[in-house]
Amino acid sequence: MKQNHSNKQIVKLSGLAVAGVMLVGCNSDKSSVTDFFPAEEARSTQNFMTAQAAAGARADATLQPMHFDGDHLNSLGEAKLDLMLKDDDTENMMVVYMNLPTESADLKARRDAVVSYFEDRGVSKDNIEFKAGTNPAQTSLAATHLARMQKTDSDGGTMSSKPNMGGSSDAGGGSDNGGMK
Repeated sequence: MKQNHSNKQIVKLSGLAVAGVMLVGCNSDKSSVTDFFPAEEARSTQNFMTAQAAAGARADATLQPMHFDGDHLNSLGEAKLDLMLKDDDTENMMVVYMNLPTESADLKARRDAVVSYFEDRGVSKDNIEFKAGTNPAQTSLAATHLARMQKTDSDGGTMSSKPNMGGSSDAGGGSDNGGMK
């Protein structure tokens, strides 16, 4: 019975020791994850994504009605213009396509908002050009994309979704004339 009593004391003491270690904690001099990856330091993956987004924004260069709240740029419009400014692989001239109704009363005020935003970021008024509509260089024929549509469709992996590799798809006979009778 006496041995059972000392075992309980050992368990209590070891429990107190563990609790004491937990209260004291680890050495505070050790580095944390935020020290290993400082927030102010840009990572190469983030730089890559920003460069791609900037190139895309500059190539598109089209502002839509959703980029404005009334006659002022909203945060989406400002973000697009900021990305356009970050693209350093193109010329200094900022061409902005305004895909807005030309009879809109807000059109002049919206252009002025864009000019003001660019000027606040060091772009001269002489280096800003506006064009109506969408960027014609950033369009493509739907037929090209529709032709590739079958490559993206899948019916869950059955054989019917696989391309016909030389066999006939003709269910009525074994003719090898592409289904033509």
